Amino acid sequence: MRRIKVAVDLQPVELGGTNGGAKLVALDIINGLCAEIAFVCFCRRSVFGDLRASLSKQVTLVPIPENGDLRASVGEAEADMDVGFDVLFFPFTNVSFLHPPARVVSIVHDLQFMDLRHNFSEVELREREDAIRSCLSRSTTVITISEFVRKTILRHFPQVSTKIVVIHNAMMNRLSTAKDAGNTIKTLGLSPLRYFLYPANFWGHKNHVGLLMGFFLYRKTYGTAAHKMILTGASTGANYEVIRDLASRYAPKDVILTGYVDEDVLSALFQRARAIVFPSLYEGFGIPLVEAMRFKRPLAASFVASIPEVVGDAAVFFDPRYPRQIAAALSEIGHNPRTQRELVSAGTKRLFELDDKKAMLRKYKTQFEKVFRADFEYDDYTGDVYDDGWISADAIFTCGSRQSGQELVIELAMGKAHPLRCARVTVESSSSARKDLIIHRSSRFIIKDQFPPAGGYVRITSDAGYIPRQLGINKDDRLISIKCSHVSVQHKDGNDELFMMNRGRRCIEQENGTIPIAALLRRQLAGSEPLAVLRILSNGTLSSCLIRLGCARASDVPRFIASLITPHGPRSLRVQREADGIYIVVPTLTHADMVVIRGEPGRFYPIDSIEVEVDAAASRVRNILSISQLVSGPKPYTKSARKCRPGFSVITPSFNQGAFIERTIHSVLKQRHIADYVIYDGCSTDSTEEVVKRCLHGFSFIREVDRGQADAVNKALEYGCGEIIAWINSDDTYADGAFEHVMEVFAERPDIDVVYGAGFHVDEHDEIIERYPTEDFRVSRLLETCFLCQPATFFRRSLLAQHGMLRESLHYSLDYELWVRFALGGARFFRTDRLLANSRLHDQTKTLSGQMKLQHEVNEMFEMAFGVVSKSWQDNFATLMINEHEIVAPGVDREIVFLRIRDLARRFWVNLGQVSRRDAVDRSAVDKLIENLCRASIAPLIGFDKEDLDTIRLLSLSG
Repeated sequence: MRRIKVAVDLQPVELGGTNGGAKLVALDIINGLCAEIAFVCFCRRSVFGDLRASLSKQVTLVPIPENGDLRASVGEAEADMDVGFDVLFFPFTNVSFLHPPARVVSIVHDLQFMDLRHNFSEVELREREDAIRSCLSRSTTVITISEFVRKTILRHFPQVSTKIVVIHNAMMNRLSTAKDAGNTIKTLGLSPLRYFLYPANFWGHKNHVGLLMGFFLYRKTYGTAAHKMILTGASTGANYEVIRDLASRYAPKDVILTGYVDEDVLSALFQRARAIVFPSLYEGFGIPLVEAMRFKRPLAASFVASIPEVVGDAAVFFDPRYPRQIAAALSEIGHNPRTQRELVSAGTKRLFELDDKKAMLRKYKTQFEKVFRADFEYDDYTGDVYDDGWISADAIFTCGSRQSGQELVIELAMGKAHPLRCARVTVESSSSARKDLIIHRSSRFIIKDQFPPAGGYVRITSDAGYIPRQLGINKDDRLISIKCSHVSVQHKDGNDELFMMNRGRRCIEQENGTIPIAALLRRQLAGSEPLAVLRILSNGTLSSCLIRLGCARASDVPRFIASLITPHGPRSLRVQREADGIYIVVPTLTHADMVVIRGEPGRFYPIDSIEVEVDAAASRVRNILSISQLVSGPKPYTKSARKCRPGFSVITPSFNQGAFIERTIHSVLKQRHIADYVIYDGCSTDSTEEVVKRCLHGFSFIREVDRGQADAVNKALEYGCGEIIAWINSDDTYADGAFEHVMEVFAERPDIDVVYGAGFHVDEHDEIIERYPTEDFRVSRLLETCFLCQPATFFRRSLLAQHGMLRESLHYSLDYELWVRFALGGARFFRTDRLLANSRLHDQTKTLSGQMKLQHEVNEMFEMAFGVVSKSWQDNFATLMINEHEIVAPGVDREIVFLRIRDLARRFWVNLGQVSRRDAVDRSAVDKLIENLCRASIAPLIGFDKEDLDTIRLLSLSG
């Protein structure tokens, strides 16, 4: 067999270690197989020198301009060699083009962007979604680096199962045993076996903040006997700055950030480390795990993603979300000699079970040969067309094999809003000569090409590409050029439609058919509650969406408004009243957006149903989540806005927090711009009154019986008059200068309604436990978790008039519900990285002492108030039911029980009527919930018989 010629896309390669393990794997494959396979690699000019030094001389390396055309470069290389490439190899996932008849092999390293979406901006999410779409649709073979990655792909894209092959990353041996390791670490100020090592870039999912929180707890326990923590990785990015500040503030001598180190130094660090720690939140494989076992170092690692698959039993595992578990793991691997010996032995054994480098290369060679030997077959392909019809400046269309000759018909258009007056379009085909066309704005044209039964391809390139966001047209970050309205294949047996934009409308469907939306909206609105909250989940952008509100007589329905809530802010929608109902037109809707329909307080809305229709081109629409069925609204805010004064209204609800309230008061009095400060105490029986009277002068202290925290805060909100609300509980504290910074933000951004910043969880002694998990603001993410630290969140008083005050029926999630209500109502949020407050956790804290009640209330709150109960909250509930109430039986897999309990939770809170809430109304919320769960379909769901069910009921009720 002749030598296979492979073109390799190395354009994503960066200098140094920015690409992480993906770069190491790609270079090892190329260098390891270059004697048997002819590799021609294409890279950017800026990294040519670095790659040339890393690649074998047998490998051809071709530099291209920073924004050069890879497809053109591949074509030029073929012309120079006078022979075509057999395979295109994309080791960084994104398959940027097709080059028939060359086959495509790609590697998928992970799908973190789909599982941890909050770690990415909207632009990054779009780029990664485009990359995985191009990879899975264009590749002949997709290689995943672990079974975990394969399963993740199939969970989202089950149709590509036949393309996927798993090849584990091998032990690369890139780190040779350092001959002078002792002196190397001495230059870093380290002693052998007196430090932990975490070799990772400072990316969000690497969880450096969680590691440091755990390390600080460990250090507090061991004092001078504690080992140091060494963090390697490039000294760039916002995460690096956060880690550097934490380290310098709390452990300047014990946490060392080395920056990016070369392989000799990294090898020395591995050799002399006491142990390796790997607290990552997500890994497709994790090469440092293999290197730790090779250097015979004890290992502590997260029990998430692919990590257990890679290390087997050769690690002390922990949950990376909990610093105390990390601290316990550091203690075990750092100070227990028996554990250290067992882990080293298990690691040596595990290495023999994993592929070595030769085995990995042999498997890659097999895949290259397999796709090369296979007969090339065209498939019907229009994957370069976005769901809304736009194509980029370079697109491929193919038609697959049929029984007879065929004609590919492509209808294109240059819209009237295009920024260019005309464009040059080049059409290349596997069956006809190249054509150069000039098209003009507002014009349409049709491309037709005849192909044999085996099929063929058409490539369309254009010089009309542009990015709308860069031109200020809209927020679209895609490179687009012209629109494709229709693609079809005509043959003697008929006409096969491959793509059609705006082909009509259809009802959204899920697995069990059309989504039923019951007549739950015949009710009176309280306050400014939403009439309905609609969220449509999709893998791409919908070109349009139509919502119909069914009613007997549209003229009888009171006036209401509709808004589209996007990550970039709210947008008003057009409402049309027709004879058969009321219609709301949504021009463009993505998976991150929601539609909020809001009526007038006190009005009755006789609406029978909601129907949602979307463009049929958006074939990946999966579900519609939510209708709101509100039973009680928040307390309305009646105070006149004209009485507002500049500055902060500081509010502190208090009850029996005498041990902490003095620290709260002092942190408030250090601030500037205070318009008023009121402490509303519910007749505390401890030293609170004495402390407040001693410390608080010139401000208000109100002492009277209240109906709970929400009632106290609402009364304080009506008492104050400051333009900005600062709500802090009586055991929390503000950071110095917090008000000054927040006031500057509000002054610079008058369009902002809510400002929130960083915070720490602290214990009763003001020692830091962990950093509060604050995130960039997205409404969809807020429905999944509360990432706003309550004392570090400030909002304008005007929001209260629009959206009401707190729900007095809530005890645990009263602040969370308020943030969600503000967000769904269109309030604009701004995140600052400045530390603004500390939230205290101690034994009397509601959050710590009542987790089950909290989980119940959050789920109940979302279903009753917003009609949306996210999967993450159902997961939390299922975990607690198992852990705290022991809903598990001998011989039953814990994971299965978890899934079944979660499913039951979904039915309980989403599908009304499955479990009656009227039963046991005199019980507490927890007892009522457990009783309902035990009486409901728990036995058939999990597969238990009656005796098992009785045991579960007893265990649960006694829990």
